Amino acid sequence: MRRRSLSFISSLARPVCPILLGGLMCAFVVAPVNADDLAAPKLKLEITLPAVYNDNFALSRTDTVDGLNATPAGQLTLGGNFSKNLAYIAFVAIERDRYDKANASFASDDVQSSFGLTYDMNNWTFSASYTAKWLYAPTFETFNARYDNYVFTATAPDLVLGSAGKIVGLIGYRERYSTDTISSHHSPYFRVTWKKDLEGLAAGWTAKVDFVGRYLEYDQGRPVTAKDRVGVQTYSLSRDLATNLNLELSSIYTHRDSNILERRYDDWTIGATLGLTVNIF
Repeated sequence: MRRRSLSFISSLARPVCPILLGGLMCAFVVAPVNADDLAAPKLKLEITLPAVYNDNFALSRTDTVDGLNATPAGQLTLGGNFSKNLAYIAFVAIERDRYDKANASFASDDVQSSFGLTYDMNNWTFSASYTAKWLYAPTFETFNARYDNYVFTATAPDLVLGSAGKIVGLIGYRERYSTDTISSHHSPYFRVTWKKDLEGLAAGWTAKVDFVGRYLEYDQGRPVTAKDRVGVQTYSLSRDLATNLNLELSSIYTHRDSNILERRYDDWTIGATLGLTVNIF
């Protein structure tokens, strides 16, 4: 029943996703708004410098290779409001994925561009976005594939726990079309995040625990449809080192299960990330 359901959703999503997102954009842009609700656009540059230990570069069930992994990235983001409740965000980004092992098949480069809308209603936030991602072999020498991602989410109001912090819940759906066909998939998912600003000797630090559960169905260009279940647990501590400089220490565990044995794997990454934000206007 699930197989038929997701296939039916997929057959609708291919033409509907771009039409729906485009229609929302046009409707909101031309809708009359109160000038007092409009916020001036803000442009910022974000640079992230992660350095982590990765115990499974190849995301393999049996042939694991571990070592150091760095993924420096830069992102230029423009955001603002169409109205009091409706916001937009657009960005372009570039990322380089490098490892300390000689095997070049682990390394990659990518470029992304995205546009999204968020709408706040009764403390709920609804979003729709389109992101294009171009993947290359290092150093942007060979084009491998382009992903077209359509993502829709609904975020529930914060569950405030007083001195114990707060919990945020989100459900979403991603439809991906890929030029290599086999990476195309349909993916409902959920996210639950606990967050707390620490006190006492740890004042200035923020603790966060994040769990993402995702189902992915790959039914394009494959002899057997891959049905994967992925769980990602993230444990992190972060603090501002300066006005525009942030440090995050994190440990991430990913478990992937699948109806295809070779697609199953476990992966741990542990490390630190420096984030620099430059507000241009």
